[in-house]
Amino acid sequence: NDPGTLQRMAELSRMLRHKVGKLSDADDLDSRIREALARSSDTSTTPGPLQTDVQAMVKASQFDDAERLQARVIELAAAALGDMHPLTLAWRAARADVLIGLDRRDEAEVALKDVVVRQVKALGDEHADTQVTRMTLARLHRHKEDYESAGRMLAKVVDVRRRILGVDHADAISATVELADVLALQDKLDQALALHQYVLKSRRLSLGDEHAMTQLSMSTVARLLHDTGAHDEALAMQQRIVDASTRAHGEDDPATLASMHMLGIEQHAHRQFAAAEATLARTLELRRSTRGARDRGPLATLAARALTLKAQGKFDAAVPHYRKLVEGRTQVLGDTHTDTLAATEALAVALHETAEDAEAEQLLQRVVDVRRNLLGDHHRLTLSTMSTHAMVLEAQDKLNEAEPIRQLVQSLCRAHLGDNRLWRQCEKQQ
Repeated sequence: NDPGTLQRMAELSRMLRHKVGKLSDADDLDSRIREALARSSDTSTTPGPLQTDVQAMVKASQFDDAERLQARVIELAAAALGDMHPLTLAWRAARADVLIGLDRRDEAEVALKDVVVRQVKALGDEHADTQVTRMTLARLHRHKEDYESAGRMLAKVVDVRRRILGVDHADAISATVELADVLALQDKLDQALALHQYVLKSRRLSLGDEHAMTQLSMSTVARLLHDTGAHDEALAMQQRIVDASTRAHGEDDPATLASMHMLGIEQHAHRQFAAAEATLARTLELRRSTRGARDRGPLATLAARALTLKAQGKFDAAVPHYRKLVEGRTQVLGDTHTDTLAATEALAVALHETAEDAEAEQLLQRVVDVRRNLLGDHHRLTLSTMSTHAMVLEAQDKLNEAEPIRQLVQSLCRAHLGDNRLWRQCEKQQ
């Protein structure tokens, strides 16, 4: 007749019925529950199954319904088990997911802090449930860009889990990953890299090189190596990722294609342009055949390949790639999206390099008009495009049209000189 026992029996019955399909076993268990309830005056024994319904509503983004049912779950649990029971506290913490879904993050933060206080009092500072709630609260801080608070909270969770569970326990590793990610957001790249390297070492030993989580760690380490200037190590790591993913999943698997794309970018960064071109060409071919030419994956690889061709001075070859990129981004994102405008400007520059200045001028005029309308005259992207536009006009000996643009850009740059180093770079370009 214990309420907790009855709740778990109800949860098991629902799982048997809906997940496993053992209907007779579920019926037998339901009969035992009804018999127990008949001997008890307490009928508030259903918060567990109701919580399952709350979780389903959250997954379906039915947050208003979920909020009402979550309140009922907490009410039933508090009545049956008490305010400080672990299940009651866990369901109070679950309310934060509902509030976040409703974009009421400040309320979610207050609720989680209250739960942590209660869990520390009822269960202890190092209890597993307390750490789970701290992790959720840290994620909320991260979303609010309060990286300092998120980092402190995650560091405490990592310390507790490592001491109690061991440094290589899955829960300790997951907390370490989240802490490393927050450190990277604070530009503490060396600390983030050290933690991610340990996670990679642990996952390689426990899961092997070809496991998806190991490859995810390898990708993260490769990115951080690149960001910290260890480009040779980053390139070697990226090649290992491609090799492992190809062995595990095949060349046309999305994970393999993503790693091939990053390998091409890393090769480009090393000025290995021929290798980068070959890698990106193969990636583009496979992505188009598996995902379609207008998917963002192929478009990203198309952009990278066009950039590699441009870096080698192969402007004639780059132009058709940029045309396809503009077409694809227009269809996927719209013609005024910042990525579409960037591709259009890149196409114009490539056309300028192939002496097709008339078309380049038209494209740049359009980009300037859109950016002035959306961003204003003072935005660095607007000024950069205006400067490029002036350059193309000068190449056509349209000096009377180019000079006023140059003067306007220079005056705007000088007006903001000292506010931001980007403005100083802008004036230097003039």
